[in-house]
Amino acid sequence: MTRVTIAYLAGGGKRASVIAVALLATWVATALAAANSVQVRQPRNARVNTHYTIKLSGHAKGTKTLYMFVDYKGCAQTPAGEHMRANGDIWIVSGDFSETSKGWKSPLAGSDHVCAYLVKKSEPKNPSTGVVAHDFVTYTIHH
Repeated sequence: MTRVTIAYLAGGGKRASVIAVALLATWVATALAAANSVQVRQPRNARVNTHYTIKLSGHAKGTKTLYMFVDYKGCAQTPAGEHMRANGDIWIVSGDFSETSKGWKSPLAGSDHVCAYLVKKSEPKNPSTGVVAHDFVTYTIHH
């Protein structure tokens, strides 16, 4: 963690405060930008018996494994739970990433779910531990 020390200068207190706030905002933005994250962009064109894509993006500190499952029942808390009941994709990611999963098609109209997990690379395949970020999105498959 970076330590920021602000010295109060006679007559420059207001200016020092403004500088301190600007430095703190920059530090917070940098720290947040570097955090592990994953976001699912829900498919808007999902129709019964028609192929559609699912897009994921985010940031991985170091090398991570990205899991994505599509599940009618909702999302489990870990890839291990999802692997037992749903199909999906796996990618190795690092830094800012953007992945697209293609070829999804459903014979059923109604709700479906995308379950995305960013996991420590050291974990075994479809683990029950090591999740550093996740995103669960519900979307509609139309007639």
